[in-house]
Amino acid sequence: IYNVRYIADSRGIEAQRGVLSFYLQTTRVRYEDVRSIETDQTLIGRIIDVGMVDIGTAATSGVEMTLGGVAAPKSIQEFIQNERDRRIRVAGVPVRIRDQSDASSG
Repeated sequence: IYNVRYIADSRGIEAQRGVLSFYLQTTRVRYEDVRSIETDQTLIGRIIDVGMVDIGTAATSGVEMTLGGVAAPKSIQEFIQNERDRRIRVAGVPVRIRDQSDASSG
């Protein structure tokens, strides 16, 4: 049983903490507001494909939301980035986010 639930729907990503307790904290990030997506995996995490996904927005200077202990974090990163880029294209704003792989390549 987990005390955290992550939801990806048509509006964005939501993290609910405290699902099994008296206090429930919900954080929602719209795809359009995502400015950075980074993944973090240990050596064991890379072997079993489990890790964390950090999502940053323009509203904060750091990380707005961390999805911890998720399977296939690179796939989640790609999904969020594709959703964000698709929505930006529909809106007609040519913006591209920087992820960890962009930063390391130059």
